[in-house]
Amino acid sequence: MKEVVLIGWMALAIEARADGPEVLAPALSIRVYNLAGIPQSDLEKMDHQAVKIFSFAGIRLSWSVGDPKASEAHLLDMSAPMSEPAPPVPRTLVLRIVPQADASYPPEVLGRALPWAQRGAHVTLFLNHIKKVQQQHEIAISLLCAYALAHEVAHVLLRSASNVHAAQGLMRAEWGPAEYDRIAHEALKFTPQLAAAMRAVLR
Repeated sequence: MKEVVLIGWMALAIEARADGPEVLAPALSIRVYNLAGIPQSDLEKMDHQAVKIFSFAGIRLSWSVGDPKASEAHLLDMSAPMSEPAPPVPRTLVLRIVPQADASYPPEVLGRALPWAQRGAHVTLFLNHIKKVQQQHEIAISLLCAYALAHEVAHVLLRSASNVHAAQGLMRAEWGPAEYDRIAHEALKFTPQLAAAMRAVLR
């Protein structure tokens, strides 16, 4: 049984195990750089929703906001691991929200992940594409950003494993009406299998 307690913008996810005492769920930090000028109120709502999404997956998410002028916000590490074992997944991931996607990205792509980055941004969200979806489906920007973030963070944690994308749900490669309807009702979740895989990476 899992109990989730929301305190401010933090979630404390506790797992009750039949074979032992309750243990604190694994933690992950997100540092966000708002390069697109999203209002503070929307950032706070995005934070709150992202915490909820990951708490349902048994992961404690914490959130901080960085200075958009920081070099980290403008650095993209495109490298891939050159040796075995691969470097561990960082426990603090860097998110940047940018005004425009590169022209090479189709409008249905809301963000991108750099799963092997050891510095700079791990996840980038494209505000212009997210706004188009908002207009089509009448879903709050904060909700769309939170779910797009969750999708891309899963790629980072699982290093874009081939089995990450699913036929339906949060990790579907391209969201359709069913997924957007569930986002509008704050009901889109990770599958139990993917949630367990992410927890294992963070333990």
